Amino acid sequence: MNRSVSTGIALLAALLLTLVFWHFLRPARDLDAIRKSGRVRVILTYDPVSYFIYKGTPMGYSYELARKFCTDLDLEMDVVLVRDLNKMLPLLRAGNGDLAAHNLTITGMRKLEVSFTDPISQTTQVLVQKKDSEKNLVRDIRQLHGKPVHVRSGSAYYTELQKLQRSKGINIDIVTVPGSKNTSQLIRDVAAGVIAYTVADRNIAEANRPLYPDLDFETTISRSMPLA
Repeated sequence: MNRSVSTGIALLAALLLTLVFWHFLRPARDLDAIRKSGRVRVILTYDPVSYFIYKGTPMGYSYELARKFCTDLDLEMDVVLVRDLNKMLPLLRAGNGDLAAHNLTITGMRKLEVSFTDPISQTTQVLVQKKDSEKNLVRDIRQLHGKPVHVRSGSAYYTELQKLQRSKGINIDIVTVPGSKNTSQLIRDVAAGVIAYTVADRNIAEANRPLYPDLDFETTISRSMPLA
């Protein structure tokens, strides 16, 4: 291979690397830039709590909060839909949206990645299990030793279960599921007997309680945590 060809390939490789870094390190738009565009790109996940379409009408807690925010600023809202919750913050950091609208627990790791609003509420994490019989219900976290608990790998639930393992000296079989599997779907899987346990924020558990009267949401596994 002659020198000119080698130089050309090196320059092309450098250009490609530059484009890749530019794509992933695009600066976030500030409010002035957003106002000039007249539109806010809001990243939302499709689930029964945050955002969904009912009879052709968009609905959901996170959607309504984001819509009110955009209306107050006199801006149009563009929905950037993501079906994998684990990709929500990476998409935001990559500049594919201006804000992520979802009830997220504020954790130390997440604060290193993104800026949160002031907390809009507090929640605790609860264990989701079937009410087969009172004597079989997990009431002491140490009873989870050796038992499988299904959660998303990138979730605050996963982090909390790891902390419990260290603090309680127990070995929980933490089974990770894809980010496309939302908490409501995991609750449904427990009700159907597909999995034995999962973890949910209490507010999500309460929203699902009327749908699944045979499920138990009473065992708290975390301290009170801020949602934003």
